[in-house]
Amino acid sequence: MSEMTPGHDSRDRIVIRNLQVPTLIGVYDFEREALQTLRMDLTLYTDIRAAGRSDDLADTLNYAAIAEAVVAFGAEARYELLEAFAEALCAELLVRFTADRLDMVLYKDGCIPGARGAELHLTRHRGGQADDRTEN
Repeated sequence: MSEMTPGHDSRDRIVIRNLQVPTLIGVYDFEREALQTLRMDLTLYTDIRAAGRSDDLADTLNYAAIAEAVVAFGAEARYELLEAFAEALCAELLVRFTADRLDMVLYKDGCIPGARGAELHLTRHRGGQADDRTEN
């Protein structure tokens, strides 16, 4: 587990870019006939000082394990909405891993005629609250 100072607002980040996540997702019947591949960028905020001193994987977030957890989540997920998929995945990641905050950008390519696709941006903090600056 990473060493955290209580109340520490970590600026240290571990970033996973362009993770490919096959999943069954969509509102329309034709979308649910085959797996689609979502793309995802994850930024996990954590204090990495202990790992920097110890050079021990146990003192930081294991980004390979995080990526495996995301892909496994996608394999089991059966959501209609990208929003529901993202909320459930953020909640699971914040329970399983010791990040203080998680920023996620989720891409669903080919879902809008005339556009590359749609993006969903989320920020969630340990404890389940959304970013205070998020406006609906």
